[in-house]
Parts: sequence; structure tokens; C-alpha cells
Amino acid sequence: MSYFANLRIQKIVIHEIFKRDEDGQIVQPKFNDRVTTFDPLGLQTLQNRIVNALGDSSHSIEMDVNDSAASSTFQLGASLLNTQDETFVDYSKQITYKLAENQTTRSIPGVLL
Repeated sequence: MSYFANLRIQKIVIHEIFKRDEDGQIVQPKFNDRVTTFDPLGLQTLQNRIVNALGDSSHSIEMDVNDSAASSTFQLGASLLNTQDETFVDYSKQITYKLAENQTTRSIPGVLL
């Protein structure tokens, strides 16, 4: 049984993380300042891809959350569930920067999220 089978996305903000520079320093992510709108088919396609990527046959792994402080990715993610667009965008930027901080080698490519 997939825990993501009933996934419904209501808001999306697209940011871009870059590969670290030659000195291993973080390249400032490219942040978007507003919620992105998808047409219904595009949104359904995205939801299906996430379900397939994280579902039972995906070989994904279970994880435990070690950091649940107010500024943690976990708490910021949980806070996204019931926020207005402006706060949603702000929290998504904080999560994006945390990911950039934790991608510590140049072998990890940039990513849109």
C-alpha cells in the first residue's frame, strides 16, 4: 500500500539549487517569489510522478527525523500545510536553502524544486 496514493498538491513554488562552485561554496539558489500555477493535467502529472517516485515499488527508504526544532526542515515543511501564499513562499525558500547547505559535494547536480 502506498502512503502517497491520495497525494493532493495545492500549492507549488519552484526554486533552483545549483551545483556548488569550484571552491565547494554554496551558489545562491534562484528563488521564486510567488506560487506557481499548473493546469489540471500538469498538476495531475506531477502528483503521479511523486507517487511513483515515493511509492512501494520505488526502492525509497524510510527515515527518522532527528531535528524537529522550530527552524528544522521538518517543522518548516509541516508549517507549509496551513499557510497563506506569502508565508508558504518564505518557508519554501528556507527549505530550499537548507537543501543547498546539505548538498555538500560538487558531485551533486543542481535541481529545480
